[in-house]
Amino acid sequence: MRRRPSFYNNKIIVTKHAIKRYKERQEKEGISTKEAIKNIIGQVRQSKLIGIENKTEHRMLNGYIYVVKRQKEFSRDILYVITMKLSNVKKRQHYLDRFDGEHAEIVA
Repeated sequence: MRRRPSFYNNKIIVTKHAIKRYKERQEKEGISTKEAIKNIIGQVRQSKLIGIENKTEHRMLNGYIYVVKRQKEFSRDILYVITMKLSNVKKRQHYLDRFDGEHAEIVA
């Protein structure tokens, strides 16, 4: 039997700020809020925990970092997705993607 992550049965709530950041950083301005929430929840479930400070978790998937606040309620946890950040590698990739070969020269 395949083991599910510890937060699989927990409730995940996505804040408006996280939805806004998701749309900006995924460059999906035309995506519906409902679809963005669905995608964020799926990505948080697949993400790897990279750090915890107090009750705030930092989880990463494909260079995107989700900041998640965990709160206990009865016998389960509620996870609040607060925001979405870019890892340094993803920031560099986004920056370089804005230039094409004709308009920019990369100097090492």
